[in-house]
Amino acid sequence: MLWLSLALLLVAAPVIPQGLSRLDGGGWDAPNSESARLQAALEEDFGEHGSTIVIVFSSNTLPATDPAVQDEITRALAPLRDRSEVLSIAGYATTGSSQFISRDGKKTYVVITVDAESVAEAERYLHDYRSLIVTPNLTQTYGGWVAASEAFNSLVSRDLRVQELVSLPLTLIVLVLVFGSLVAAGLPLAVGLVSIPAALGGIALMALLTDASIYVLNIATMLGLAVAIDYSLFLVTRFREELTHHPIDAALAATLATTGKAVFVSGITVAIGLSGMAFFPTYALRSMGLARAIVVGLAVFYALTLLPAALAMLGPKVNRLQVRRVSPLAGQDAGVWHWLATGVMRRPVLVLLPVLAALVVAGAPFLGARFDSPGMDMLPRSEESRIAYEALTYEFAETQLAPVLVVARPASGAMTDPANLAALRRVIDAIAVLPGVEQVQSVYDLAPAGRDTPPAEVARLLGGADPATAALARSYLSERGARLTVIAPGEQYSDALKRLVRDIRALDEDGTLDFHLLVGGATAYDLDLVHTIVFRLPYAIGFIMVVTYVVLFLLLGSVVLPLKAIAMNVLSITASFGALIWIFQDGHLKGLFGFEPTGYIVTTVPVMIVLYPVRVVDGLRGPDALPGQGGVRADRGQHPGGGTRPGADGPDDHQRGGDHDRAVRRGGVCQVPAVRVARDRDGHRGAGGRHHRSGLARAGHHAADGAAELVGAAAAAPPAAAARARRRTARAARP
Repeated sequence: MLWLSLALLLVAAPVIPQGLSRLDGGGWDAPNSESARLQAALEEDFGEHGSTIVIVFSSNTLPATDPAVQDEITRALAPLRDRSEVLSIAGYATTGSSQFISRDGKKTYVVITVDAESVAEAERYLHDYRSLIVTPNLTQTYGGWVAASEAFNSLVSRDLRVQELVSLPLTLIVLVLVFGSLVAAGLPLAVGLVSIPAALGGIALMALLTDASIYVLNIATMLGLAVAIDYSLFLVTRFREELTHHPIDAALAATLATTGKAVFVSGITVAIGLSGMAFFPTYALRSMGLARAIVVGLAVFYALTLLPAALAMLGPKVNRLQVRRVSPLAGQDAGVWHWLATGVMRRPVLVLLPVLAALVVAGAPFLGARFDSPGMDMLPRSEESRIAYEALTYEFAETQLAPVLVVARPASGAMTDPANLAALRRVIDAIAVLPGVEQVQSVYDLAPAGRDTPPAEVARLLGGADPATAALARSYLSERGARLTVIAPGEQYSDALKRLVRDIRALDEDGTLDFHLLVGGATAYDLDLVHTIVFRLPYAIGFIMVVTYVVLFLLLGSVVLPLKAIAMNVLSITASFGALIWIFQDGHLKGLFGFEPTGYIVTTVPVMIVLYPVRVVDGLRGPDALPGQGGVRADRGQHPGGGTRPGADGPDDHQRGGDHDRAVRRGGVCQVPAVRVARDRDGHRGAGGRHHRSGLARAGHHAADGAAELVGAAAAAPPAAAARARRRTARAARP
């Protein structure tokens, strides 16, 4: 198993650089939404495709319209004009439009459209342009979504490095405090560190086979490290406990048969549950779900292969290099956790009600949640792309970086027919009178007489003598439809622009214009994404709950316990949401944590939290809640030899009449060894007769110990409980 674990690393390593280079920041669009159909119409009808890179130029001494400024910009952009990927370069020098000049006249911008199949490819072009475009006397600021994606990727990589530098030492300190031994503490951390490159290899292979988001890297490091350490922590803890009573082989067998099974089932549950991401059509979410499943699966693999191999080689040396004395059995019958469990069980209602109330109060801010797509305001104010965005938004009168786009297709006939071109003016008028609209740009703006131009003359613009005018006309008019650019003030994700998108779509639903309108752009894209996620989220949550319930039912054999586990997770997740909104949306504690509140929560964040299924290890003490399988029992009171440890409790004592409170205090759900051993003794008698006589002797001895424990428990129990305990004692001791 050790060699298999290491071989997987060797296989994964070569594909990591190539695969990770294919990750990008895209994949958030809903494929069948109206905004996606508009984008397809722009490509089909007008040949519009590619990504845009924006550069803002400014001079400290000259106005932006000065010939010296424009000449320097033209010379700087000259190396790009012969590049095959550059589709167009638009600015003040090429159009003469005042929209490219800021209100104070000091800044101008240029829009470069490149033919790129993905955001990652556009980012590579942007990297080249930074060195090609040189303006000694002008300041350059790169903006647009390609530059923003580059900034987000850089921030993610930087934050991951900081996270690793901070989390790894802190994790080691906590593990040392828990185990008291550097060797024992190092094992979970080592498994976590080994699982990360394997997870990166799995994600790289996924990226080579399908589209994947750059944000899966967060999952590979943070989630991979956390889950691998978590699972390994359970295994090391159980192995150290077993080692106090059994030899290495038996201790390791018992550990894998109990905690190992819990880890395996938990990992499978999480991996299957994460397939709920498939309910969402965006490849960013799907790739995150698949990446999580890969990471969790590999964490389970290394926890059940590499770690057991290391434990087998170490044996008692797992407790070496002690920095503080911590007994493997510490806390079971004393200590703060024992005290806490005892106090809770002594007054369960008095504890339950305040805790429940606290969770409900913590979740209350969730009622005021406001969801939105990540915008430029997610970037720090010092980031170049955000500086460019704020300049374009607030300093230019008619910035067309993210307008509302409309493609109008006639109900019948070609769009170039005079009757349809005349009817197009009614569509323009209907949009122009909507609240917030400043301007509706169309093919009529290219004609000498504007909207008073006869339709037949407008159609002739497509084949006009001026090639530049004809090319521009073809970007607004085709045989199939007409493109309209709606200019409205405000930020692209503002409520006013969202209302405008809804109002334009309502014109299409009215059906009186004899046109079919497709409405898109950044604001419409955001509306469609939020709608898609909100619509599909209940189905994904239902799927997760069903999967979780079925797995827990098969694991525990209980109808009620899975429901309780799901209810507890719903309460805790709701409280987490409430805290998330109270802090990051509403801006509380911003001074303490040093962040700028956005006023909203990214729509995908609840999805990522909700779609992490109930982990069956948690709350069950992992190892001890599992029924025995095969020859190795899962109860803490038994081991492969068939006997029991004196005073140990097993997993199902509350069902068989044992000391339930003691089991909870010690961290397990209890089962009386006497009852289980007596049952096994009867099975031995029927199956083997004299051949099992030595086993019967051991079983009888431990049954007597269990019976004595039952009698002691009965003495302190209420009369009815004591009577039931005495009857069970009699049955257990009966030959």
